[in-house]
Amino acid sequence: MLQAGYELHWYRIESVLGKGAFGITYLAHDVNLDRQVAIKEYLPGDFAIRKDDLTVQPTTYGRKEDFVWGLKRFISEAKILTKFEHPNLVRVFNVFEMNNTAYMVMNYEVGKSLQQILKSRKTLTEAELTKIIIPLLSGLEVMHEKGFVHRDIKPGNIFIRADGSPVLLDFGSARQTRGERGQEAGEAQDTVTTLVSPGYAPIEQYGSKSNRQGPWTDIYGLAATLYKTVTGKMPIAAVDRSETIIHDQKDCYIPVSKIAEGRYTEQFLAAIDHAMAFKADERPQDVVKWRTEFGFFEDDIPTMPVPDSQFPPDSDAATVKLDQTQDAATIKLANDTEAETEKVDTFVNVVVSKPVYLQAKWMASAAVVIIIMAFGVINFSGDKDDGAREDSGSEDKVAPIIEETSEPEQVVVEELSELEESAALIAEEQTRIEELLILAEEDIAALRLTSPAENNALNKYLSILMIDENNAEANEGIRSVSDKYISLAYGAMKSSNLKTAGKYIEKAKRIYSDSDKIAPARSALQAKYAEQKTTETEAELVAEKSSEETQQAADVEEEESGGFWDGLKKWNEENKYTEHEESESEKIINKHF
Repeated sequence: MLQAGYELHWYRIESVLGKGAFGITYLAHDVNLDRQVAIKEYLPGDFAIRKDDLTVQPTTYGRKEDFVWGLKRFISEAKILTKFEHPNLVRVFNVFEMNNTAYMVMNYEVGKSLQQILKSRKTLTEAELTKIIIPLLSGLEVMHEKGFVHRDIKPGNIFIRADGSPVLLDFGSARQTRGERGQEAGEAQDTVTTLVSPGYAPIEQYGSKSNRQGPWTDIYGLAATLYKTVTGKMPIAAVDRSETIIHDQKDCYIPVSKIAEGRYTEQFLAAIDHAMAFKADERPQDVVKWRTEFGFFEDDIPTMPVPDSQFPPDSDAATVKLDQTQDAATIKLANDTEAETEKVDTFVNVVVSKPVYLQAKWMASAAVVIIIMAFGVINFSGDKDDGAREDSGSEDKVAPIIEETSEPEQVVVEELSELEESAALIAEEQTRIEELLILAEEDIAALRLTSPAENNALNKYLSILMIDENNAEANEGIRSVSDKYISLAYGAMKSSNLKTAGKYIEKAKRIYSDSDKIAPARSALQAKYAEQKTTETEAELVAEKSSEETQQAADVEEEESGGFWDGLKKWNEENKYTEHEESESEKIINKHF
């Protein structure tokens, strides 16, 4: 690390604020403007070291590509932040390259995260929330107008200054929503891992198509944050909502207007519920529209001091404690003591044209190469595990905060998470996917295609797509379920169960409508119906002909039988005597006639 007194241009290093897996953050003095600033240095400890001449170099030639890739992303994120000049968005003053690495110069303020406030308050009043929401909406509007979305709004990323004004932090997930940031010349599209905070991230963030994300994505995140401040509970994760919608055809989201009825105005709660809509197109599409739902005005940007009870008393400025609120690693920074880093939120794989994360390689059990979150995340507040471990029950741990000192402009910069932690999360997901694939194959073999409801092949393939929507094996598995129904349809046709065959074909179509096997199966079924009709017609004709022949035979027999008796009667009359007893032949004749 750089020693106290070392000068980076006109910034003089004073102390180390923290050290993470991808770099070091220093407290420094801006000699030109006579103020304190926070400087973040790109130094990924996993594959880079500092030489005696203070330059930062890759540990091996093979890691050079990773080092350079991450350096570009670090600078790219800094450039994103310099575009925003708004009192409620974290301010980056400068970014420059030196010592074969890069440095990001940021503002240094006093305050604490909204997450930490909620640890002691649980909920805030509507009046208090209004003073926070209005400035943040103003900042988001500026950000969205420049074509960027934050994509990680949550209590831990909202910092409340000592004067009560909020500032939005952590732009490590920020990306442009339009095509202005095309790929650099010769740069291929990279696969990265994007941060998703369960409970605060809408469903579109779990997919790989970034063009589905926009202002409505941030609106959901801020609405989810308000949900937490109003109810004291984190909202249900969007991916869990999707499961109930798929299986039960209903949303399990409990409207805040029901939970907090009577404690807040109906208009305030209705605006939150509208922004928490599961489908992106059912939410307010921009900040202006959402602001009007609250009844706020664009120029109404007040500040309100946070109650004094929310901030700790003054303490020795030499010691800054950043304690993790959940049962993750604990960060303690005292003078030059190096800090451990914390756990991160759930990760999903996405593809973007200009990522802002560091590429790293992790070999999972299936030899899968995974790209991990890079340096470049600015977080003043902590609680990276906020969404994943809500209400852990730990009372002796507190969220990262800054204790006030005599210096008027100080801020604490929380460090990044361990590479191993995030990689383990992704490896766990990969293991789960492999398990589901095996179970789905067993279901297909047992013909548990779409039933029973909670234990069938289709259900398992859909569960895989919830984790990785581009999983090729799951998509192929869904096609195989459709194909299996087509095979069953042909079997039913062979047994002349044409009605059952038709039902199988319809099921196949509902599962995978683009299957090229559906049309031939329908044609075959129609041919079977036509064949069956022809067979029935022929059978009717044969039966009719047989009936006619039988009748004709009966008529002939009747004619033949009648002629015999007539002849016998005539003979008898010709040969009988006038007076004699009735002969035996007469008895027979008279009996019949």
